[in-house]
Amino acid sequence: MESSPNTQDFQKYFSDGAFWHKLASFAKKAGTKLIYIALLLYYTLNSTGISKMDRAAIYGALGYFIFPLDIIPDYIPFIGYTDDLSILLYAYTRIRRNINDDIRQSAKDKMKSFFGSYSSKEIEGY
Repeated sequence: MESSPNTQDFQKYFSDGAFWHKLASFAKKAGTKLIYIALLLYYTLNSTGISKMDRAAIYGALGYFIFPLDIIPDYIPFIGYTDDLSILLYAYTRIRRNINDDIRQSAKDKMKSFFGSYSSKEIEGY
């Protein structure tokens, strides 16, 4: 059985302002899939009924996304975001049961502000 973490230990690596700045700065380079998953995590984080373990996983993933260790530099096309995507996908698989239609719609609505139009086929299944 997993012990409940103190989410403040993970929350200190996350900030709303830094999250939105990172998304705005790198959305087109990172691609729709990575941004959509980050948005799903963000909106799930702000929903009710999520466990402390899942909240800690989201804070950790989004904190890494904002302040990466740059295992693979982000300026390397198509490869530079694989570490970001891997960590976001880990958190996503932990919390996907908490994602409802309202969260998905909020993420899709926000996608329009980053990409204008985008192919929904690229994000289907998430």
